[in-house]
Amino acid sequence: MSLIEFGFLVIIVTIFGVVIAAMYNATSIRNKDVDLSLLPAMVQNQLRELGEERHSEFLEEYERRRKRAGIAYLLSLVGCHYAYVRKWGILALFWLTAGGMSLWAFIDLFRIPGIVRDCNRDVAIAVLKDLRSVE
Repeated sequence: MSLIEFGFLVIIVTIFGVVIAAMYNATSIRNKDVDLSLLPAMVQNQLRELGEERHSEFLEEYERRRKRAGIAYLLSLVGCHYAYVRKWGILALFWLTAGGMSLWAFIDLFRIPGIVRDCNRDVAIAVLKDLRSVE
């Protein structure tokens, strides 16, 4: 397989991933419920202790700050998906290696949901800390 054929394969797989992620995000946008089971156990436990008003404040702020896989897939087309999840050092390395000569970029197509999920866990913890500090 030549380098040009490999490049076309990467583009096709990327487009397919973006379409799938966009369909997934369209479904999750319609269903505004946040899946609390994806949050860290510590956050889940502390959410149970909060009152109804504080709980809804958490959900509102978390929904506003959380990252979405579809947007990360779109940004991966230009190599900026690590910037979206605020991983600046990895972004610099990604750019310096030209996406690991496209191999790293291809592997990231499968890793993006996990990267976004990890970022959203950090966001949930930060939102909870901010909410606790306001009390």
